[in-house]
Amino acid sequence: MSGRFQNIVMAGIVVLILGGLCGCEKTVPDVDQREAIEACVQGYLSALADAYSDLDTTPLEGWASPQEIAAVRKLLRGLASTGDRVESTLRGIEFENLEIFREINATVTLVEIWDVVRVDAYTGREKGANNSSVQNTILQMRFIDNRWWVTGRRVIGDGGKPRWNVTTPTPKGTE
Repeated sequence: MSGRFQNIVMAGIVVLILGGLCGCEKTVPDVDQREAIEACVQGYLSALADAYSDLDTTPLEGWASPQEIAAVRKLLRGLASTGDRVESTLRGIEFENLEIFREINATVTLVEIWDVVRVDAYTGREKGANNSSVQNTILQMRFIDNRWWVTGRRVIGDGGKPRWNVTTPTPKGTE
């Protein structure tokens, strides 16, 4: 091989390597980013529990984008149309994965553990319960005005358990 051809080949290899490296983006958050995102997730989930319990999205206003609030409002309207509301207690969160893209977008994969009680919205009578309900979720987040906001939440699995544990009452006199 001639020296000139070798130089051209080496230059091509260098260009390919540098091009590949430039296309790589750091997706692992630094400590400050992680802490801010985790605090936002915890605040959002707490506000989500309040929103379900009160059938009101107002608690989400400090944590979620207008689009996410509208999506939750739609879910709450569907729940209210059945005459139900949900009292939820967040028992735990496990952060499975957290990635940042272009410094302003984040995707968070979680395992959420909830105690959930479905009650009649008018009488307060319990209709069903699901203690230690496991939900695998993905949250989409965006960094706006120097803070993180939840822009979307999707439940991707529920641990394979039945959604509600509803007991059938035994008629009187048949016991």
